[in-house]
Amino acid sequence: MEDITINNAPYIRMLWPELVEPSEMDGKKRYGILAMLPVDDRALESLPGLTPDQKKTVLKKAADFKALVLAAAKKECPKVKAEDIFTDGDEYADAATEEYKSKKPEAKDLPEYLDSTRGFVTFRAKTQYKPAVYGPKAAEGVKPDEWTLENMYGGAWVRAALRGYAWTYMKKSGFSIGLGSQIQKWADATKLGKGAADSAPPEDAMEVEQPVASADDFLD
Repeated sequence: MEDITINNAPYIRMLWPELVEPSEMDGKKRYGILAMLPVDDRALESLPGLTPDQKKTVLKKAADFKALVLAAAKKECPKVKAEDIFTDGDEYADAATEEYKSKKPEAKDLPEYLDSTRGFVTFRAKTQYKPAVYGPKAAEGVKPDEWTLENMYGGAWVRAALRGYAWTYMKKSGFSIGLGSQIQKWADATKLGKGAADSAPPEDAMEVEQPVASADDFLD
């Protein structure tokens, strides 16, 4: 089945980026990210510089994207459900917290990352082709791998070209979201996942100046 372009490019927070070196599973190499799509204000706590209007823009963009995906999915796979495509971030965090407590029952303070998916829904977006990576100012052109490794870390906010596609495997069918040909850094936030020990960016990096406007120039 043909890919379905989703003309939205929402603002998302990413985990486990594989944008320079692909991962390999079952002999197939894939670039990608775990995308965290914001669904309420809790998801935006890592961006204290956002104005109320910017928050509304980010959340509306996310809601519109989710609606577009579900509409396309229903057309291709009438039986597909939202939970087949998007994972509830609160449920994911609850499960991760229980697993952590079971492994470390003596722990008194839980790591911050366990709650990082609250206020989001998540989905894994992958591609067989290496995406072009841009900084906040897209006019500067595609960034080199060295820049990507330093700046496109787990926890950063990005915008990405995304595509939907229906699939059939072992008599099962479904709908997934793939990473498109471009991904753009939008804003810094506390690092999550690998490398998070030296995580928090400088305080001035947390103050986001007009991010909603400045990140619109190549994906819209």
